[in-house]
Amino acid sequence: MIYKTKEDLDLVLELKKPERVIKLFYVLYMQGLAYQKFLDKVKEEYKENYPEDVEYVIYDSYIEKYDDITQDTYLEPNVDNPENKELKPTFELFLQDKLKDYKDPEITEEAFKEFYKPYKRKLLNEQRDEEVANLTVTLDLDGESVEFDADETSQLRITRAIQVLENANDTLNWIDASGIIRTLTKAQIKQGLALAAQKQSEIFMKYAKEKEEL
Repeated sequence: MIYKTKEDLDLVLELKKPERVIKLFYVLYMQGLAYQKFLDKVKEEYKENYPEDVEYVIYDSYIEKYDDITQDTYLEPNVDNPENKELKPTFELFLQDKLKDYKDPEITEEAFKEFYKPYKRKLLNEQRDEEVANLTVTLDLDGESVEFDADETSQLRITRAIQVLENANDTLNWIDASGIIRTLTKAQIKQGLALAAQKQSEIFMKYAKEKEEL
């Protein structure tokens, strides 16, 4: 099994990869942590079973033997030991034996959702802010549908423009979203601000609902 590191997981989050990719990396990362814990435990067991102050004959493989009485085959250390010293497998062989019973843990959907929730919230906030930053409204100017920028900075400019115009029919030159100068009345500018506020509110409510469902 090829596990993933914390750096691997952080990278796919930073690159904003699809959720299924992030989930895969999360599972492999968590399983890697579990395997490292298992490996540390095996190392401790190896040290306990084979103290360093004892002189051993070390072996790194097994040889298959046959029992004439039981007619069964079995494995024994593949090593010459004429002095009949204590035998010690290499750590790799010891680990290999332990791995026969090891299985990667199942990572639940609930665990992933709990992990992913703060990152998903951050992503939703970024998407929300991007939508607001690209917000536009469309006004009907003498039968022509004209689009105007309506991001938060534009809304502040619209508000200031409304404040300096006294009457509903007072006019002000305004640049539309395509860069063309348009002459707008105070009433039209106020209509644009109302539309911008409504659309921005709808965007915020949409993302607030998505975050509540996490």
